[in-house]
Amino acid sequence: MSDCGNAFSQATDLGAGAVISDIGTFAGLALTFTKRTPLAPDLTYIIETSPDLQTPWTAQVTHGLGNTDGTIICTLPTSGSKLFGRLRVQN
Repeated sequence: MSDCGNAFSQATDLGAGAVISDIGTFAGLALTFTKRTPLAPDLTYIIETSPDLQTPWTAQVTHGLGNTDGTIICTLPTSGSKLFGRLRVQN
């Protein structure tokens, strides 16, 4: 796993050098990421998917400004071929 960038580490409440698996889990068909505590009101969290890591990523779940949930969860479809997921954070 690669190191998280500084902004991503701040958005997920992890220190520098943390790895992605420290904030995300995949269980069953649920892809879950934990947000920072306290929540940052100026950040948007987006779970995106792609069938091949190259085509444009598609937003599946978006938690916009002011969302107070501590986690963001995306339930992936049961059918189809490979599907990759990622968390994108923007301000």
